[in-house]
Amino acid sequence: MSSESSTVTAILQSLQSGGYECTRDVSLGPARASACASRKVRWWGVIPYYIHYYIFDTSSANATDLDFILGLNTLARAHTDRFKHKRSRWFRFRVPITVTVIFSPTSFPDNVVAEITRRKQRYQMGDVNSVLLVDRGSRRLHSLERTGFLGRLPLKRIVRHTRDLLKAVSVL
Repeated sequence: MSSESSTVTAILQSLQSGGYECTRDVSLGPARASACASRKVRWWGVIPYYIHYYIFDTSSANATDLDFILGLNTLARAHTDRFKHKRSRWFRFRVPITVTVIFSPTSFPDNVVAEITRRKQRYQMGDVNSVLLVDRGSRRLHSLERTGFLGRLPLKRIVRHTRDLLKAVSVL
């Protein structure tokens, strides 16, 4: 078992012990991911939400392209919308939060990291999504920002939760 797949296994076990339902291989177009979704509703003030983690191990794929990375996030969001939340975005009682975690055994190019950390997603109602790049080479986490009150505060909590999760399984 490679170190990347053992890391993903450790993350899945940690999420399962935290009350998440996890699936090892989810086919998302050209990529395969490990997916975890929270079984229970979490609350941010008066707003209920579910968290959906999609973990991509890109040791065999080329994850140095920004379009490829954003495409993985789009596929993860579409999977959440199609299979997890059947109602239209405007009629949902719970907010689905999609977190795309992409591992790279080597460091990401500087232009990709700069674009991800500088990119400001516009304010949206109905969902929150995030792209987290885990750089195993330098043991760092890079995250996509979001503007807007409802998007930024839960996202900061999710990034902090993910950072703690990765530290627990000795990735960061």
